[in-house]
Amino acid sequence: MSLASKPINLAGLHLEAKMSTAAIEAVLLDFDNTLFNSLNSYFTALNESLSRQGLPRLSWKTFLHLVRVSESNVSLRRSLPQVLRALKRHVSEEEVEKVIECYKEVFPAVDVDLTYAPPSRLRALQSLASRFKIGIVTARPTKEGVEALLRKFNVSELVEVIVTARDAPSIKPSVDQLLIAVERLRVEPAKCVMVGDSPRDVEAGRRAGMLTIGVASGVWSRRELMMAGAHVVVDDLAEVAEKLLSERGFSSPWAAALR
Repeated sequence: MSLASKPINLAGLHLEAKMSTAAIEAVLLDFDNTLFNSLNSYFTALNESLSRQGLPRLSWKTFLHLVRVSESNVSLRRSLPQVLRALKRHVSEEEVEKVIECYKEVFPAVDVDLTYAPPSRLRALQSLASRFKIGIVTARPTKEGVEALLRKFNVSELVEVIVTARDAPSIKPSVDQLLIAVERLRVEPAKCVMVGDSPRDVEAGRRAGMLTIGVASGVWSRRELMMAGAHVVVDDLAEVAEKLLSERGFSSPWAAALR
């Protein structure tokens, strides 16, 4: 049995992932650390917010732990007190709320200033958009920051749809955001590819019956993405574009592994 048709079990959900061998019509991209590098923006904004409240700044290692915890959709309201307790600093609910409110104020400017897309990813996006419909599916609450960065890097016209957390009842690994994206793109899920750097991107794509490609450009390793169920794992978006464009139609050895 092939990888793409093998029965899988994700969080108790058993399904038969049937991937069409017809030409792919759309590519859905996660935004943070798949298309744009944003870890430093979140790190900087959070530490600035902590400092303004007289709280200790987090190390890079501790911050990455928070990022990984968020994969389980654990909010900062729950995870931050635990992290600070480990630093021997108790925080009240009021202090946590002040940090979060400050973070919301600080992040947009930091995001536009520090978040960036490497040239290789911009070229990859341009190449993908020349053949496929492009949608962005992000856990960010609103699309303003995404749109600002797309404009800054002159790629706004390449993206047809942006689906944020507020657009759906629930975020990835739920299929809700992905199904909204394909509805807006007027494409069948089986003719879509979901590309992301985290296990929840992979799980959402597989639950929706899409081909899933994990990119190890964030905090998750190739092994972790494969263990999450990715049909294929690559190092960066540039490789996704190279493979999908040169082997569209699933006629090559690389694509045959997806059947």
